[in-house]
Amino acid sequence: MNPSDIRGELLDQHVGLRGHLDSARLAAERWSLGDLSRQDLHARLAELATALRVHHAREERALTELIRASDDDGFSDGEHAAEHRELLALLDQVARAHDPGEAGRELETFCSQVLAHMTWEERAFLNKHADE
Repeated sequence: MNPSDIRGELLDQHVGLRGHLDSARLAAERWSLGDLSRQDLHARLAELATALRVHHAREERALTELIRASDDDGFSDGEHAAEHRELLALLDQVARAHDPGEAGRELETFCSQVLAHMTWEERAFLNKHADE
């Protein structure tokens, strides 16, 4: 795959992840209203966790190649992978919450961090000017 194809694939995955985030937020809101069970929320969180793991694995392989090809000295493979592990740990905290209010707060923290992380990636090396 060429760099443009890799970027397109990862950006498409970001779109999908944003959809999973929206689904998890809606499930948390519905749980807090009593319209959805905690078990149903956990199902949405598990789907999100699976999508994140798949994306992170693909992204770590692809970005390592992209960054090495561009000679970007400001990127650390290890730091990036550590950020991915931290995000999954935050999602685990959401799943452990027993109270809808706590789950909602934890989920918002998680979503904010995931969205910020994806936005950074999109600006840093998933944009159309990254090859220039």
